[in-house]
Order: sequence, then C-alpha cells, then structure tokens
Amino acid sequence: MTRKLGTLSEDTYAKLLESAKEEFYEKGYQKASLRQICNNADVTTGALYFFFKNKDDLFIHVISEACEFFLEAIKVHYQNELAVQSQNVSGDEEEDIRAIYQLLDYYYSHKEVCQIVLKHRDYPYVIEFFDKLTELLDKQTILIFQEYRELDSFTIHWLSHLQIDAFMQIISHDLDINEAKQQLNIMIHFLRSGFESLV
Repeated sequence: MTRKLGTLSEDTYAKLLESAKEEFYEKGYQKASLRQICNNADVTTGALYFFFKNKDDLFIHVISEACEFFLEAIKVHYQNELAVQSQNVSGDEEEDIRAIYQLLDYYYSHKEVCQIVLKHRDYPYVIEFFDKLTELLDKQTILIFQEYRELDSFTIHWLSHLQIDAFMQIISHDLDINEAKQQLNIMIHFLRSGFESLV
C-alpha cells in the first residue's frame, strides 16, 4: 500500500479498489477515469490520493494480488514437483492437476481482475509479471531435465511459452469451470507426454 491506513478507513480503501476494478475492467487503463472511480466509490479525489500516488499506482494495486498469487502458486507447485521428480521426469500428474485447478479456481473466482491483466499485456507491470512467470518456467525446465539431457535455451523458452499459451487458450474460450477442467486434464496429459518424450 502506498500509505498506511490511518485517517481514512479501510472501507474507503476497499471501495476505491472495487470501483477501480470495475472501471479498468469495463474501459481499460487508458480510458478509465479517476473522477469516475471516485464518484462510483462515493469518495473524494483527495481520498484516492491519500491511498494511491496516481492512476498507475491504483492500477497496480488492483492487479498485483492476482499476479502475486499466480507466481507464488507456481513456485509452490514447482517445489512439490521437484520433490517427486525422482520417480518421473515430469513429476506427479496429480500434483500437476492440483496446481492447475488451483490456478483455474482462482481465475474463476477473480475473473474481472484476471481479465484486466490479460487485456493489458502491454502494460509494464503486466509485462514484468509474464517475464517473471516465463523465467520460473524456464528455470524449472532446466532443473527437470538436468539429470537427463541438456536442452538449448530456445527449446527451454519455447516449452515455457507452450505451457502458458495452453492455459491462456483454455481460459480465453469462456468455458464453464468444469469444461475448463476437462480441457486442462487433456492439456496436462499432452504436455506430460511431450516432456517425457524428450528424455
């Protein structure tokens, strides 16, 4: 948070974030109006600037929790995957399913915020998020294959984007959550087979 909660209430802060989320979701970053965000939250612009430096700061506060959740969930998944990797190059399929369902459940329960992230792929903070995500996947691929074979950097990076793009493709079709999970099961089975074929 930009400043400590003090004179103004946490409720005001929450109302501003909710109003900003709706404004960024409906209009996008460029067309979003701080005045409209304040009007919809029934607060003054002074209240907004008490909590946030500017429009950029507000936008980052709206999306940062979702980005951080995805990065942390992936880190935990990779720790779990490496713990069981000795049995199989691509780890445990149940762990893959658990992790991808966790991400999907978060996406469906925070859909507007996640859509804001996806619609702003050219925004610097979002670019940084996807760079961090890709870097995590790259490092994990190197760790997974280090005992089996050496992969060149292009192949490693391509595999990372393949995984990200497969997930993005499924959520872009606005399936209900059960259909999305069925498709993710197919995706996981396909990707695991591909990884194992590289050994």
